Parts: sequence; C-alpha cells; structure tokens
Amino acid sequence: MYTTMPADARAIADDASEAIRALNHTTHPADWCPGLQYPADAYDVLGSLHELAYRLPQLFGQISVFLQRQLQHDLVAVDGGEYIGDSLGAIGTASHQLEGPATQAAHRLSDALDAAQQAIAFASYAGGRDGADQ
Repeated sequence: MYTTMPADARAIADDASEAIRALNHTTHPADWCPGLQYPADAYDVLGSLHELAYRLPQLFGQISVFLQRQLQHDLVAVDGGEYIGDSLGAIGTASHQLEGPATQAAHRLSDALDAAQQAIAFASYAGGRDGADQ
C-alpha cells in the first residue's frame, strides 16, 4: 500500500493544470486568440472542457476514498495548520469537500459548458476565406 500519492498521478495532475494554462494563453483576447480561428474551434474546445469537468467527480471520489483508507490504516498525521493532530477532522473535511461541494461544482461546470457548446453548435465562420477577418 502506498503511503503517498504515486508520482505519476501528481505529474498527470500537473500536466492537466499546465494544459489549462496553455489554453489560457492561446485564447487570450489581447493576442487575438491565436488558438481559435473559427466558431468550430471554440465548439471543440468547449466539448473537451465539458468532458474534463464531467470526469472530475469520479476523480474527487477516488481521492476521497484514498484518503479515507489511509486514515483507516492509521497512515495519516497532521503536523500543522487548522487540523494539527486531528487526522479524522482533516480527512473528514477533505472528503466532505470533495464528495459534496467540489462534485456539485464540477456537475454545474459540466452542464454549463455543455449548454455553451450546444448554443454554438450551428455557428459558422462568416468572414473572408483566409480567416484573417477579426
């Protein structure tokens, strides 16, 4: 049994964070959104982000279960902060946040992204042939 999260899970989460950072840069309006040329590009990005948000509740639940198992096997110590010496309180609060508010927020985000994507499902580019029109 692992006493810490496997390094590959941390690296994957870091990569996901960096991918969003890169999307933020490539869609920045001050730079004329170089990563988006047509409404279909926005449609595809929204679809991928919808899928990302849709998958988050499963991840949150799995992290919660991991933390609870670590607690059950007496493998958690809280050495500082609000929950110093209170592993049960720390894990209980984290699990509650993951399985409640975070999961609910992910469902709302997923629904909102799906609605935004569907709203532009039939949008098309009406500019010049080369896409240079802004």
